[in-house]
Amino acid sequence: MLEEFIVPFMVSLRVAGFIVTAPLFGSKFIPKKIKAMLSFVIAFIVYLHAESSLPLVIDDIYVTAISNILVGGFIGMMMNIMFSFLNMGGHFVAMGSGLGFATLADPVNGGQTTTLDIFYKITGSLIFVNSGGLIALLIIISNSFNVFPMELGEVITLKKEYILTFFEFALHSALLLAAPMVFTVFLINVCFGVISKASPGLNVFSIGFPTGIWITFLFMTMTIDTLPLFIDRLLDQMPLLLIGENNVR
Repeated sequence: MLEEFIVPFMVSLRVAGFIVTAPLFGSKFIPKKIKAMLSFVIAFIVYLHAESSLPLVIDDIYVTAISNILVGGFIGMMMNIMFSFLNMGGHFVAMGSGLGFATLADPVNGGQTTTLDIFYKITGSLIFVNSGGLIALLIIISNSFNVFPMELGEVITLKKEYILTFFEFALHSALLLAAPMVFTVFLINVCFGVISKASPGLNVFSIGFPTGIWITFLFMTMTIDTLPLFIDRLLDQMPLLLIGENNVR
């Protein structure tokens, strides 16, 4: 009788590992009891969706349990790396415009972070949820059984490009997000440098510093409409990178 519940239990272990490390679900602000309830609900949905691709009998229960926890945690970690472009983009903007001095305590990751990091992360997270991001997360963890089987017959080796692709996506998206504002502030600093060279008696710092901040906020209001495009790109690339069969050998 208990053998019928082994496969659903293994699914719940993978989902639990995913919940702990995945973006949004793995937030420290979500109580542990809520995470446990989410794990059971999501595991039930995933089991119904992926039931046809799951094995009927599991030989080694302990190894299968550990491997599913690790696979779920690994998928959540890789998604966190892709999601971190919001923090990096905000950090690039803050450091390039002079707003890096405005820092806040980050209770999630610990340490200090700039206010623009938090602004872009909160805004991007809301757009992600509104764009169906939570459903995309469920589809990814459900389809992961096609790439990472529940009962691993052998140790799966990943191509080195598989890991590097996630960092490439995060850095590339962060640079694209911050490039307009950083480049504009750079041009402003060059202009004030020329002015200071032509008129040494002028206190350029007292004028250039607030001007750079004002220009940064102006360009943020002009470019904030592009943030949904980056979230849509994230939603398009996540399934291809995480559960693409070309990445496993």
